[in-house]
Amino acid sequence: MGRPARIGRAAIVDAALELADQEGLDAVTMHAVARRMNVSTMALYRHVDGKDALLDGLVERLLTTFPARQARQPGEQWLTAMASGIREVARRHPAVFPLLLTRPAATPAAQRVRDAVVAALRDTGLTDTAASRAERLLSTAVLGFAASEAAGRFRQHHQTVIDQDFAELLRWLRLSLTSPPTAGENALGQGKPPGDRPRRTIRSWPRRCRSPLHALRDDTFRWSGGTGRATGRGRSPLPATAQRWRGPRRGRRKTARS
Repeated sequence: MGRPARIGRAAIVDAALELADQEGLDAVTMHAVARRMNVSTMALYRHVDGKDALLDGLVERLLTTFPARQARQPGEQWLTAMASGIREVARRHPAVFPLLLTRPAATPAAQRVRDAVVAALRDTGLTDTAASRAERLLSTAVLGFAASEAAGRFRQHHQTVIDQDFAELLRWLRLSLTSPPTAGENALGQGKPPGDRPRRTIRSWPRRCRSPLHALRDDTFRWSGGTGRATGRGRSPLPATAQRWRGPRRGRRKTARS
């Protein structure tokens, strides 16, 4: 009888990924993976410490599937390509993909991918602290969309609509990185303690993004200078209550009825 084939961590993770794709993430156990590889369970412990390490390996496998950043490639261009790659990975591995939303990047290889994203965000002009925060916020938004799409949440919509929604999400995320800061803060609100930080109002935003709802308006609509009323040709798809910004309530003078 010949000796059993040698196994390694990469082969174990491959077997776990195949098992999850076929039977679901709950089916991934050390015993099930060992049975799939036709080895003893104890043989796996020479390469992975347990189920948690196995799941960390799956997270690493998904993250390292995304396209790596090329030398001198602009950060924004690579982040956009990576966002599209995330959707493709979610479609191929819908049962495993939610791990990216529930487990941190724990292995060195997974952390290198996360650090590359932070570095690309720094290249857009963010500070180290702001880039780390942006990585957490932007990755959650993109991963959440991809996980929702892979799970069938948008199944009632045509694929063209889903693609347009994703493109709009990326546009909003770019605006969050490029919107001009108020005095004493950067684009993500860094620079002053919360109590001293100037409050950003809707009137301090760029003219074309006075509010998230404004991005949904027809391109023919614009905001007038001081009144905040929408003017232009065409009809807004938003309700009348969302078509006008009345300004902050604080400081309004109350008039007594005669």
